[in-house]
Amino acid sequence: MLNLFIHGLAVVASAANALPWWSRILIFMGVLTSLYFSSKRYGLFGAIPCIEISFADGKGWSLRIGDNDYPSVVLLPSSVVTPWITILHFKTEKKVIPVVVLQDSLGQENFRRLRVFAKIVG
Repeated sequence: MLNLFIHGLAVVASAANALPWWSRILIFMGVLTSLYFSSKRYGLFGAIPCIEISFADGKGWSLRIGDNDYPSVVLLPSSVVTPWITILHFKTEKKVIPVVVLQDSLGQENFRRLRVFAKIVG
């Protein structure tokens, strides 16, 4: 929702400035293009992809983001674990995927387990 509000302010600012009409239209089109791509990325107009993280003895970490399944990923040491936020960096065969886990996105006990497990198993 914040994304829509900020883009709305940019549209109002582009319409209220003293530039020629053609440059206002270009700025307006640029703002709408930015809104389109950011809404695709952050799920403004569609469902935010569900993220599932799991660890199994012998298999290691696996990751699922929406329809994309990564059965074997490696948790990188560049991951950040704090009491309030956990940023896990998973390496797949082709890229590194950062996953941000906030304290209120899991139950208190599950968040604590994830933090401890990420520190120990890493």
